Amino acid sequence: MPVNVLFNYIIEDYKSCMRYSKKWVNLYNQANELKQKDYNLILRGMHYVLTSAFNLRDLKTHQTYLSNLESFRNDNYSNFTKTIKYFLSYIYIQVG
Repeated sequence: MPVNVLFNYIIEDYKSCMRYSKKWVNLYNQANELKQKDYNLILRGMHYVLTSAFNLRDLKTHQTYLSNLESFRNDNYSNFTKTIKYFLSYIYIQVG
């Protein structure tokens, strides 16, 4: 699925990118052991949903996934690496 997301993102087909990235995020949300094991992958999926929603001007989806991202951040912040902390704080939390 990440390949489909990246391909559609590169060719600027944001509708397909958002569809595949939502599947990616939902898959990780269903598998809690994966979500706890590799934070980078779920965060990358959320990033593509947010980017696609922004480019499609889909405010409802953007707000929903930004809220999910903030909840995920609050629940798991102590387990994040410094890179993830800086990325989240700079890109989504402080700027938005």
